[in-house]
Amino acid sequence: MHNFNDLFRHNDENLDTFLKQAEPLTQAFGLDVFFYNAIEENGQFASICTHTDAMGNFWENHRYHEMDYYVSPSRLKEGYFFLDYDGNYKKYMDSVSQAYPLYHPLLIIKKEGSKAHLFGFASKKPMPALPSLYLNGLPMLNSFIHHYLQSQKPLDPILDIAQLRGQKNFYGKTYGEESLLGQTTNTLLLTQLGVPKILIHSAQTLTNREKEVLNAYLDHKSAKEHGQELGLSYRTIQSYIVNIKNKLGVLTRDELLEQGTRLKMAGFLHTTN
Repeated sequence: MHNFNDLFRHNDENLDTFLKQAEPLTQAFGLDVFFYNAIEENGQFASICTHTDAMGNFWENHRYHEMDYYVSPSRLKEGYFFLDYDGNYKKYMDSVSQAYPLYHPLLIIKKEGSKAHLFGFASKKPMPALPSLYLNGLPMLNSFIHHYLQSQKPLDPILDIAQLRGQKNFYGKTYGEESLLGQTTNTLLLTQLGVPKILIHSAQTLTNREKEVLNAYLDHKSAKEHGQELGLSYRTIQSYIVNIKNKLGVLTRDELLEQGTRLKMAGFLHTTN
């Protein structure tokens, strides 16, 4: 048996600060469940969760063995993931839903060197509009994450998740990158949120360079700025933007920003070597 008292005590010590910073999200989205996990490459792990009863049940009953995202950070991609689409997570929730109801859980993964930051958002009651709110409110969610990581000192590691799960399940090939944010999952996410399948298909035709240009466009960099970074002319960058618009079937700047943000949210704008 593992003693999780240090984890629970650490959670109590950090909970008030976490909740205070999350107040704008509670007001904007109606959220009442937040969690944050920090996982290092060597397996060191720290956690904060506002749903303390569920947290106690999760760790004391060793349910962490069932979570596909409790893996080595090298096997996690940055991105967004609806946990409803994770088979193991769904089995877990089916078994505890009456005692610890949790609806519309969204996981946002950020990488920092050899560390992964996992932020979770959910509601204790059904809110059918919440997935769309997530999608439209991604800048606010990202702003909260950025501010939290910048304003708080790093959490002290409490557990060795690699030891708890076993080396094979923490580092092993069972949990490759595609198991968390593969295109099948992303397609489900986007179609669930009402994004046309034709747009998803079009996004899969983007070249690496077009993805780079679109990512810069979503960061509001000018064609001149991005051209200097890539060693390309202003006219070349402009021609890429035209090609991207044609592929995605959009006409205006606002349409490109809207659809590009949705595609980036689901991981379609990651470039490959």
